[in-house]
Amino acid sequence: MITQITSEQIDQVVSDGQFRYVKLTGTDGKEFGGWNKTPADLSKKIASIKNHIKNLPPGQYFVNFRINPGRDEWKYLLIKSEGTLSQSPATPVIIQQGSSLEKFQTLEEWKSQENRIRELEKELELLKMQTAFKEAMNEKPEQSPIQGFTQSILPQFVPLFDRYMALQEKKLEVTQKRAQIPMQTKPKPFRPAPSPDAELWESYLDYLDALDDMQYSRELMYLKTKQPDVYQYVIQETQEQENTETNEQE
Repeated sequence: MITQITSEQIDQVVSDGQFRYVKLTGTDGKEFGGWNKTPADLSKKIASIKNHIKNLPPGQYFVNFRINPGRDEWKYLLIKSEGTLSQSPATPVIIQQGSSLEKFQTLEEWKSQENRIRELEKELELLKMQTAFKEAMNEKPEQSPIQGFTQSILPQFVPLFDRYMALQEKKLEVTQKRAQIPMQTKPKPFRPAPSPDAELWESYLDYLDALDDMQYSRELMYLKTKQPDVYQYVIQETQEQENTETNEQE
């Protein structure tokens, strides 16, 4: 369900969602001016959208928000009625969740948990071997190693194992969703890449977003060699996105 807002609530949505890019579109996908080029143009873009809405005919429109260019997009409904904009001051503005999957844990945390699980599995196998050896030697231990494992180690193992299985399910979900996406022809590279203030900049960001890891690394190598100014801007945007995601997790 898409939340409805008024033009006066655009600033609140930007503040609550920490958005840095915004654009106005029609329900048919028609764009009215596109995204602001840089975060520094955000306030100017918001004012432009509000003025543009006043001149639009009555109907339904979408106000689209992004934290970083070429990434997830949040969409809010804006209805303009005859003579004025539809008002709903009593309705709170709700930040809608993006379309991306829930973020995984960091690779370091995942590897650490996998290593701990393997260590516990080895301890279990060792305890089984010790028990079998003592039984073969007709020795009756005061407490079975299996019982000791059940009382002390197993309670630690189970939560880690459950978390590990949850991570595996998430990985499987991502793999299945990627398999459902039809294969597309490799996008034609931009040569040269457009500058941030060019009209093709948004298309170039979408092109970068569609690249896999290897293609993205090659593109960065090209920019660093041929267009260092564009390379620095792309790296800066990537670092700002990672900082934003880190702050959200904290």
